[in-house]
Amino acid sequence: MPQRRPATALILALACSTLGACAVIGPSAIRSGRETYGEAIRVTSDQQALRTIVSHRYAESTTSLTVASITASMRFASSAGFNVGIGPSDNYDGNLVPLSGGVAYEENPTISYLPVDGARHVRQVLSPIPLDLYLLLVSAGDADLVLPMLTDSVNGIRNHAFLSDEAPERDTQFLTFLALMEELFAARCIEWGIQPDSTRKSMVLFGYAPDHTDSVRELLDLLNIDAEPDGRNITIPVYLGVGESAPGSVAIKTRSVYDVIRIASALVDAPEDHVASNLALAYPEVASASRQLHVRSSEKKPKSAVVSIKYQGHWFYVDAEDTDSRLAFQLLRLLVDVRLADTGPGQRAPVLTVPVGG
Repeated sequence: MPQRRPATALILALACSTLGACAVIGPSAIRSGRETYGEAIRVTSDQQALRTIVSHRYAESTTSLTVASITASMRFASSAGFNVGIGPSDNYDGNLVPLSGGVAYEENPTISYLPVDGARHVRQVLSPIPLDLYLLLVSAGDADLVLPMLTDSVNGIRNHAFLSDEAPERDTQFLTFLALMEELFAARCIEWGIQPDSTRKSMVLFGYAPDHTDSVRELLDLLNIDAEPDGRNITIPVYLGVGESAPGSVAIKTRSVYDVIRIASALVDAPEDHVASNLALAYPEVASASRQLHVRSSEKKPKSAVVSIKYQGHWFYVDAEDTDSRLAFQLLRLLVDVRLADTGPGQRAPVLTVPVGG
């Protein structure tokens, strides 16, 4: 039986190695590509949200784009060659490569963007945040952030965005409401009851005796709810509404995404010369309960930032060491993403219930 020549064996080995590369290139592409694409989407979405806030401070319009789809096609090709010299070996010794091979890998991504605009988008941005989303965010353990950031009023007690000449006692009432709610959430004495059909919602006070009985009584008095905290569970209906609530219930008016962006834009450190020249809008002082997000500015690119953009010749950013601002920006991004997703067909803005006095 004839023996296989060494050159032939080498060619076969080269071909097998290239075929083996085909077998592993797919999983490798997923491991590297998915993380890379995901990180790029996160960074650019953060920058787009920050640009929206900063441009609002400068009274300039913005256009938002959402990534609708990413299609990455991969092409893999291999080649192998065998070169043979003819004639005396002195003619090609040292110049001839007997075996040659090559592997080519090419990725061609197709990214589809969807402009976010139109009447449906405007309604979603200007409409109050849905009550079920609001309650879920509060229940997730971020009551100290969500309540002051997303609450416009509760049983007629206003959460003023900016300091004004209105009676300061109303601001004090809301701060008291926040302190009591944060205490009861931290003690796990309060929960939101949300029925599966999301039409019936309630605030349930439980397990508060004896340590938090006084706080529950103060909260009930503040909300003008006639109930005695005797240690038993107290269930109070909750609905989306404005003004004084129906007897024995809680009417919550939530802020819109536009409200949150407007307040956040007032917390942007616009350079003094930009404000003096009316390039940037001048806002009244933001009320203490609404000061969650601080957007800093610098003439140089910041060294420590979770997100930054260059705008009007300055860098605007959220400091990586400012935990409160990082969490507030994360919440704002979440709200923007949810409201953009709600602009699909068949979605409708929430309806406010306004009680009519008798």
